[in-house]
Amino acid sequence: MSATLRLLGIAVAIGCFVFLTAWRLGPPTTFFEEEGAIARAATQLSAAGGFERVKSIEIAADRVQIEAQDPKRVSHVNRWRLVKRNIRSFNWEAVEGPEPMERNVVGGNLEDSLFNLSEVDFAAAQELMKEAVARAALDYSFRNQPMATCAGRSTSAATVSARA
Repeated sequence: MSATLRLLGIAVAIGCFVFLTAWRLGPPTTFFEEEGAIARAATQLSAAGGFERVKSIEIAADRVQIEAQDPKRVSHVNRWRLVKRNIRSFNWEAVEGPEPMERNVVGGNLEDSLFNLSEVDFAAAQELMKEAVARAALDYSFRNQPMATCAGRSTSAATVSARA
């Protein structure tokens, strides 16, 4: 076997490994259905953007969106999204951002509107959403419905609200 064919075989094997780990086969899933998916998405977005200070977090069935302070230009806020995509039985996630946001803060002080991403208990938010749906006695599939918002208040406290 020539060296070229061996290299081609190795390249194909690596390509298949990357394809199989980045794509999932089967029916689409949501961030609400996958255990730990919301926390994983926040971690992935934070790694992509290099941010820790957050203005707001929006969680929907097919996306997690974070508006965060730009670590290089601290007076700016960027929006980052992790979006679930699918075509037939092929499922994957894509990072979108940064998208510059208008600086819309009460009192004009951005710092008072920020909180640390590490302070958010995403497991509690996921349980809160499930409990809200159960208490409302709704037959609700978490597909394509915005469900939770987390926004900073005053000195880095975070509030989480769920809508059923």
